[in-house]
Amino acid sequence: MCRTRRRTWRPRRPSFAASPPPGAARGRSAPALVALVASAALAAPPGAATELTGAGSLAQGAWRLAGAPAQSGPWKAGLPAGLALAACPESRWARAGSRREGGVPAPPASWAEREPGALGEGEAFLSSLVVPGLAQYRMGSRRWIAYAGVEALAVVAHAVRRSEAREARRDYRDLAWNGARRGVGQGARRDAGFEYYEAMAHWGASGAWDAEPARPGLQPETDPATFNGSVWALAAALHGVSGAGQDPSPGFERALDYYRERAHGPEFLWDWRGSAERERFAGLIGRSDRLFGAARRALWIVVANHLASALDGFVSARLAALPDRRLGIVVAARVR
Repeated sequence: MCRTRRRTWRPRRPSFAASPPPGAARGRSAPALVALVASAALAAPPGAATELTGAGSLAQGAWRLAGAPAQSGPWKAGLPAGLALAACPESRWARAGSRREGGVPAPPASWAEREPGALGEGEAFLSSLVVPGLAQYRMGSRRWIAYAGVEALAVVAHAVRRSEAREARRDYRDLAWNGARRGVGQGARRDAGFEYYEAMAHWGASGAWDAEPARPGLQPETDPATFNGSVWALAAALHGVSGAGQDPSPGFERALDYYRERAHGPEFLWDWRGSAERERFAGLIGRSDRLFGAARRALWIVVANHLASALDGFVSARLAALPDRRLGIVVAARVR
């Protein structure tokens, strides 16, 4: 007698490690499904996101479009969890209306396809590089006011500080001539560079150029309390020379050449000893230096403003050339 074992049928629990459903073989793959969902999201008219019941409804509808039955257990459960569609906010391009032809989204416009009279990127960059704010003004942006204001303030600040610095420089040069150089140096007045007047502010006297003019050759100043004397002391220490007398050794000649290059000659000698104008002279030197520094900083602000306005114009013109579309993000993960 044969016994028959009765079996009770139980539905199998969905396994995420199982193979894709049979309908997927004749349908589309997961990457194709992602592209399909992305196209559907971008092609949807404004306000269509409110008609969706959620990410699961969108995923289920896309899976049906792909050719799989709605009863595919693992994919029906896993795809909504792996698919997140960012709700497309109404950007300024969406508010302007999307480009459509018969309900099918048109291909993106190239950069060359612009509205008549639209400002190109290169033209916007160059116009704002020459005149800050010009491209923004032509495109209807009120940012041109900021660029024009910064330009005007920086140019005026540069001009004012430079004028004040030149006036202070003229004052300390006149004071140096009248308070320390007249009657000490030889020849007519000759103005030198900033380093010369800076040395005058730190040293009370220049010292003589030739300590003994009656002797043949150049006899350097030996007083280290004067500027020329300190130069000779440094030259002698560097080349191993003792004293300032004529010495036929090569070291002495090299030290003398060092002295000729760095010491101040007869027409640039000075002596502040016995004058009360040295402190005022030092104050004018410092003020002129600070004003010249402020003028340079204002000039750098002008340069930076030109560059910032040019880059802003380039980016604004490039964004204006983008097609009018709503932006969306689709993220999908394959779940097994």
